[in-house]
Amino acid sequence: MNLNSIKQNTLVLIIYSFLFVNGIIYILDKQLGYFDMLHSAMLRNISSTYDESTPVYSNHSDSVVILISNKTFEKEFNSKTPLNKDKLGILVQNILDKNPKSLIFDLDISPDYNFENKKQIQTNLYNILMNNSDNVKIFLPFAFIADTQENKTLKLTWAKQMCENNIKFAFPFITDEIGSVLQYYQDPNHISLFTHSLQEGSSNLGVCNKITGTDIKDLKDINQYYFEEHHTFKQLPVNYQTINKNTIMIDNFKDLDKYNLTNKVVFLGGSYGFGDKYITPYGEKYGVEILNAIYYSLKHKIDEADALTTLIITDVIIGLLFGVIISYLIKQRKKISTQSKLALNNFSLITVAAVFLFISLIVSSYIFHNLYLWLNPVPLIIGMFIDSITGLGEEEVEDKGNYINLVYVIKASLVFIGGYSFIDSI
Repeated sequence: MNLNSIKQNTLVLIIYSFLFVNGIIYILDKQLGYFDMLHSAMLRNISSTYDESTPVYSNHSDSVVILISNKTFEKEFNSKTPLNKDKLGILVQNILDKNPKSLIFDLDISPDYNFENKKQIQTNLYNILMNNSDNVKIFLPFAFIADTQENKTLKLTWAKQMCENNIKFAFPFITDEIGSVLQYYQDPNHISLFTHSLQEGSSNLGVCNKITGTDIKDLKDINQYYFEEHHTFKQLPVNYQTINKNTIMIDNFKDLDKYNLTNKVVFLGGSYGFGDKYITPYGEKYGVEILNAIYYSLKHKIDEADALTTLIITDVIIGLLFGVIISYLIKQRKKISTQSKLALNNFSLITVAAVFLFISLIVSSYIFHNLYLWLNPVPLIIGMFIDSITGLGEEEVEDKGNYINLVYVIKASLVFIGGYSFIDSI
C-alpha cells in the first residue's frame, strides 16, 4: 500500500467517523434532547473558569438593564409583591424623563381584580405609559394568566387598551437546560427580538394582533399558541460579552440620577428575592439581564464552532486518539492471564476516560474564553466513546451473515443523517 493510498484511507476514516458521530448526536441531542445535562455540566464548567470581578458599568452600550435591588424592594416597595404600581409609576416616570429609546418591562404589571372591594383601583402607572408611548417604544411581557372570570375580563380589557395606545406585548422566553442558559430561539415574538425588529422599522404588531382579535376569550389561548410555536424556531448562542458592563443596580429611586439613559434601550426588572436566576458563562445572572444579552446578540452575533473546527478537535485530535487508545486497551484484555493485570487494565481504561474528559473540558473552556467560540460539548465527549467502539471486535467475527448487512445499513443511515446535519449547520 503506497503513501497516497494510506492518506486516502485515513481521510475516508476521518470523514466517515465524523459523519457517523454527527448522525448519532443529531438524533440523540438535537431531536430527542437526551444530553441537556451534559450541556449544563459543560456550561457550569466554563462558568467556573471565569474570574468574575465586581461588574463595572459602561455607558457605551446601546442597551442597559435597570435592576431593582433588595434594598429598593425593602425601602421603596415595603417588601411587598406584586410591586405597588403607584410607586413603580414614580420609578418609570424617572426613567422616561431621561429620554430612552425604548423601555422593556420584565415585570408583570397587569391589573388584578380586587375581590375584597369589588372593584379595581385605577393606578397612575398605566396613564404614565400611555402618555409616553408615542415618544418611547414601550414593551410589556405577556407573562400573565387569569383563572377567574373577573380577572380574565379585566386583564384582557387592559391588554387591549395598552395595544390601542401603541404599547406592545411580547414573550420573555428564556430557554434553560437544567438551570443554565446558552442559546435563544429566533422567535420574532420573543420580547428581545421583537424590540429589535421594531427599532429597525418593522410594522409587525406581534401579540397585539391576537389580543385585539374578536375571537379571543381567554389569555391562556394566546399563551399556548405562542409557546408551542416558540420551539419550532432555530436556536443561536447568546452573546454575554457585555453582560457585566451594562447593568445598573439601584438601591433607591434617586440612584438613577447618576446615569445617562438618553436614546438607550432600557430593560427594567428585579433582582430581589431568590428566583429568576440562571447559570451563564459569566456566572449567575437574572432573567432580565439575559433578555438584554439576547438583544445584544442580535447585532453582535458570536460564532458557533464551525463544522471544520468541530471535526478537527472532536474526531481527529481527541475523538480518534481516544478511540485508538481505548480499543487497544480493550483488545489487550484477551491476553490477560492474571487478576492483577486485569485490575491494571481496568484502572487504565478509567484513567484514560477521565483524562480525555478533563482535556475536553479544558479545550472547550479555553476556546470559549479566548476565542469566544462555543464548541458543542456533546460531540466532544460522547464522540470520543462512539469512536472508541466503532467496529470494535468485527474482525474477530467469522460468521457475520445478514447481521453485518444490517449493521452496514444502520451505519450508512447514520452517516447520511450526519451529512444532513453537517450541511444544515454550515
